[in-house]
Amino acid sequence: MRRRTAFRRRAPATRRVSVARRLAVLLAVCPLACQAAGVAAEARPATRPSLRAPEESEPDSPGPRRWIGTEVRVYPAGVIAAVTSERPVNEHEVVLSTLGGNWTDRRDYGRRDDEEGDGFGGGVGYRHYFGDELDGWFVGGRLELWSLDIDWKDNEGKPNQRKGSSDVLVAQPTADLGYGFRLSERSRLNVFGAFGLEINVATSGKGVGQGPIGLAGVSWVYGF
Repeated sequence: MRRRTAFRRRAPATRRVSVARRLAVLLAVCPLACQAAGVAAEARPATRPSLRAPEESEPDSPGPRRWIGTEVRVYPAGVIAAVTSERPVNEHEVVLSTLGGNWTDRRDYGRRDDEEGDGFGGGVGYRHYFGDELDGWFVGGRLELWSLDIDWKDNEGKPNQRKGSSDVLVAQPTADLGYGFRLSERSRLNVFGAFGLEINVATSGKGVGQGPIGLAGVSWVYGF
């Protein structure tokens, strides 16, 4: 009976030891479980951007589909002011078009002793930019047609003085060489020189001057 009583007295102590061990295991496991849960919770937000990453890492947009602005060109006998439009073909090439006015004072550069006049016209052209964003050095060419009203004089101040007016349709092919500056994502500036010919395609009245022409110009365009 005494042994049984002793056994019964030791049993609670044994149970307390086992309970203490279980508590110790739980206390040891809980921090690890909480830490694992925290790591998993932190990992979830990290995975979400990765799912969106393909959208955010899509290739850059092709940029504006059309550039519209103004252009001014000067040449020894006049000035041209025009509205200009550039439509990109790819990241290096554009097709351009112009529409504007042409004011000329040829003095004695032309066929007559004095020629001056004005008119309107426009044309189309092409440019290749060596930069990756339609900037840097570029080469190109254009063909324009100008309808000009030229007032002319011959032998001014002499008894045989003559004067008149001629309506002329002028074809003006030119080759361009210039440099483009990217001012912002949607703004560009081009500075260029051009050389070509003025060809009188049709004339109503006396003939007037034609021949080689050199120009210097600047254009500013905005992307849409």
